[in-house]
Order: sequence, then structure tokens, then C-alpha cells
Amino acid sequence: MTWFASLTFTRSRRLGFEELRKLTRAQIRKGSYSDEGYKYVPEIGVSIQGVDAGHAWEYSLRLAIHLKVPLKAEIEWRHNDKAAHPGERGLMFWKP
Repeated sequence: MTWFASLTFTRSRRLGFEELRKLTRAQIRKGSYSDEGYKYVPEIGVSIQGVDAGHAWEYSLRLAIHLKVPLKAEIEWRHNDKAAHPGERGLMFWKP
């Protein structure tokens, strides 16, 4: 589940905007906002600021723990000498 999909799923569970913002600690705004790296997600009526993979996992994990649902993240490192595992793939899981 992507970070955006996590938020969409969570909103479908009827979490309010403020609860969602406090729970994840993510930079989100009501409505459409496209400055400062935000992307609008029309399915939930919220704009989300882009984050790195580490923050996306952290925010998604907070939601999964709160909702008591499993979470799986597929990771693919870029072919870059500075990457932890260049060109490799991995999985991260959390299960309630």
C-alpha cells in the first residue's frame, strides 16, 4: 500500500482530518494545494506533502497501528553507489 493509498484507506475508515494529521504527524492540508511539494489526492480531498521513503513508512506504520491492520512495503534501492543496497529489493512488514 502506498503512502497515498494508506491515507485514502484511512479516510475511508472515517478518521477526521485533524485526527489524521495528528496521528501521522504528516504535512497535509485540506483541499487542493500544489505549492511546496504538495500533491492533491482527490479521493480524500486532501493535499499531502511529498516525503522520502523513511517518512512514508513511518506515517503509514502509525496509521496501521492505529487501525490494527497489516502493512507491507516493497523497497527497491536505486543503482547508486550511495544507496544502502544498490539495485536490490526488500520487503518490510508489520502485523497487528
